[in-house]
Amino acid sequence: RLKKADYRVYGPAIPLTSHRVHLPDGRRLAYVDYGEPTGQPVLLFPGTPGSRLQGHPDRSIPATIGVRLIGVDRPGYGLSDNQRHRTLLDWPADVEVLADHLGLERFAVLGISGGGPYAAACAWKIPQRLTTVSLVSPMGPVDETKAVADMPWLNRLLLTLAKWGDWPVSLLAAALVTLARQRPDWYLALLNAHLPSVDRDIYIRPPIQTALKEDLAEALRLGSHGAVRDIVLLANPWPFSLQEIQVPVQLWHGEQDATVPVQIGRAIATALPNCQARFVPDAGHLLVIDRWRQILADLCQAIDSAHSFKSAENP
Repeated sequence: RLKKADYRVYGPAIPLTSHRVHLPDGRRLAYVDYGEPTGQPVLLFPGTPGSRLQGHPDRSIPATIGVRLIGVDRPGYGLSDNQRHRTLLDWPADVEVLADHLGLERFAVLGISGGGPYAAACAWKIPQRLTTVSLVSPMGPVDETKAVADMPWLNRLLLTLAKWGDWPVSLLAAALVTLARQRPDWYLALLNAHLPSVDRDIYIRPPIQTALKEDLAEALRLGSHGAVRDIVLLANPWPFSLQEIQVPVQLWHGEQDATVPVQIGRAIATALPNCQARFVPDAGHLLVIDRWRQILADLCQAIDSAHSFKSAENP
């Protein structure tokens, strides 16, 4: 476990090279690939809104743990072409194309916040391709928990509008995107006004603010299409059941999370048949920042355990 003093130490900036793979329907899917080239492959699905750049400002960490980290833009974000009327279960097909392009037979997926449902969708639809799953501060099915009532007013408003489809929420999302592009400091201040002190203490660190602004600008490069569709999918019933997922899942959630209340994480952990959950008392929604190294290390350990189990089954 890291000491508190270690949390504020960040390595040198590592520039990322973006790539795109062509999908069968003509769209392009964007990604970055860094860390240890021969390490455990982990596909990272960012939060909402978020881009392939999301993760941690210290991009040297994955390599030190033996992780090959692949950040992916969902359709409508960053450099990934938009996909109208996409569903949660459309995503695993895109992921398989990317994995085949990279020569990955099996891999782990890591979903942060609004990326959590997409990691769960992969666990449900393509379990044979996955070694394990990590969910960090994940959003869950809103129809199965009353926790939405405890969210900040803006989150509640967006999810309420999204119940009616893309068009109602797109008006508010377009206004928020305009604010984010023209006044990113104001936009982040609006989002972070409700944060508990544990998250505010992280947010004020200059490397974190720089990383958040970089990710936000890239995520909204194409406008609000990606975010609008994400919100609609998050607000409506999922087309699969968490109870049917058999892939091993690691879940991390801060008990002081105000953005995605911890009740949601607890509900997900209860529903999943094979879940190792960690609820951190002194952490909020930005738990991923101070616990990134441990999250990746635990993910690697889970992959090694899964490999050992399969080897024992097939001597």
